[in-house]
Amino acid sequence: MKKFRPFLLLALAALTCLSLLTVNLKADSGWDSGYDSGSSWDSGSSWDSGSSWDSGSSWSSSGGSSEGGGSWAGAFVMFVIIIILILVFSNNNHNTPSAAIPNALQITKPSVPDNVLESYGLDRVEILERTFEIYRNVQIAWMNFDFDTLRKYLSDELFNTYKMQLNALQMKKQKNIMEDFLNRQMVITNVSENDGLITLTVELVVAQRDYVVDENNNVIKGINSRQMLVHYELTFTMTKETNVGKCPNCNAPLANQASSKCPYCGSTVVTKNHDLIMTKKQNKGQGWN
Repeated sequence: MKKFRPFLLLALAALTCLSLLTVNLKADSGWDSGYDSGSSWDSGSSWDSGSSWDSGSSWSSSGGSSEGGGSWAGAFVMFVIIIILILVFSNNNHNTPSAAIPNALQITKPSVPDNVLESYGLDRVEILERTFEIYRNVQIAWMNFDFDTLRKYLSDELFNTYKMQLNALQMKKQKNIMEDFLNRQMVITNVSENDGLITLTVELVVAQRDYVVDENNNVIKGINSRQMLVHYELTFTMTKETNVGKCPNCNAPLANQASSKCPYCGSTVVTKNHDLIMTKKQNKGQGWN
């Protein structure tokens, strides 16, 4: 029984190490999504840009009897076999396609009614198209270290956070590749206005390729052959111009008219808004597409 103790201890250590290596790896603009190869979806994982991989550890065969050395040699072989089996199993899981959005990632909050959006002078289709465009542009700018574009679309607080994190990636000579974006589900879940500032909350389920490469373009985190599926909650703000001039339908004056309805003919008037600014981006869950 004593001969097997080293093997058991080594096997347990191997499984523990592998479990630690397959979680807590995170990227995406703002490091919002995680790479977890050990489960179908994970909403709570994270990674620290300061973590590192050390290949300098060594194995020593000195200091033991020939019988003990044989046990450790057998244990090492079993250790290698366990690693291979786990990697094969993990790869098979990742190559299993999933056509439907998992229940854990689906948007369940109700959409804001059209009449409420119209009361703010907003068009649903236009807002959804624009917010997804901004999301995609932010992801691409993050990938390319394009600080000017990030500055254009992000609030001061979010921009400063992203800039600090990108500087850390540059120091490590790494790049977070973000590509092949597919809008799977998108809903406007909230809208409000305070002192002329409109705040919009949009939930998005998006499929995208998201992985990290080193300076030699080798993939070191994530998978480049499959899209991740991520559920986000995005918050945007815009300022509203209340002076829209004249009603496009009856040409009645609408100076300082706060309502999006013409008081003369009753037609809907879409007010002019300044461009949307992303103020928050939260990962609510993720899996594989």
